[in-house]
Amino acid sequence: MICTSYKAFDELEGIEVAWNQVKVIDVLRHCEDLERLYSEVHLLKTLKHKNIIKFYNSWVDTKKDNINFITEVFTSGNLRQLVSFFFSIVSSWLLIMISALAVQYSA
Repeated sequence: MICTSYKAFDELEGIEVAWNQVKVIDVLRHCEDLERLYSEVHLLKTLKHKNIIKFYNSWVDTKKDNINFITEVFTSGNLRQLVSFFFSIVSSWLLIMISALAVQYSA
């Protein structure tokens, strides 16, 4: 499945969003696929969790044969970069705390 994504701004909500487009022909090869798509869209709309990307809306553009869906923007890079970033922050905090404890208890 080929998905094209654009960064957009929702003027009503005042937030940045990701506008995603998928060609209908890439997704709907069988009629069971349409049912599966509808059930997944419904599920995504109902999920509310801090660790799951937010799904705002979806619609079908019959003129261009696209399925469009709007989600929360996630631009933090890949998981490896995120873990590396947090590890470096936690490491520096730990070094600061250890040196502060060393100064406190050496006096």
